[in-house]
Amino acid sequence: MAHEADCRLVHFEVHVQRRGRWTIEHALADEGAASGRARQLLQRAEVEAVKVWNELHDPVTGRSAGRLVYDEAKPAPKRRWRFARWTGEPPQESELDGEQRTRRRAAPRPPMPADWPVAAFSIGGGCAALVALAVLAALA
Repeated sequence: MAHEADCRLVHFEVHVQRRGRWTIEHALADEGAASGRARQLLQRAEVEAVKVWNELHDPVTGRSAGRLVYDEAKPAPKRRWRFARWTGEPPQESELDGEQRTRRRAAPRPPMPADWPVAAFSIGGGCAALVALAVLAALA
């Protein structure tokens, strides 16, 4: 019975996940060394998760077995909020007392500048001047 146990091959595989794909990085004979190496690999920025598998192979029967020894993953990154500018007119609020006032989730819209039409026409006028210059240059 002791002779059969000596023929079995035992090793610890360090599996690493990068971009959703698992690869075997190392195969070591010691469980402590494999777990330590997995913790070191997890510190890298591109590594998402690590696992250490205890692999047992019996060359006489050709059978293999494995069990998970160590498993650790980085937490998923938090999603960033994206805000858009309010494009419609805000709804009219009824006049309520200060204690009963409903809270809004968005800041009030800033007032429109007083010279808004002038700014629009000055931009349009500049474009019209460029078109006129292009026409004159083409005719000359």
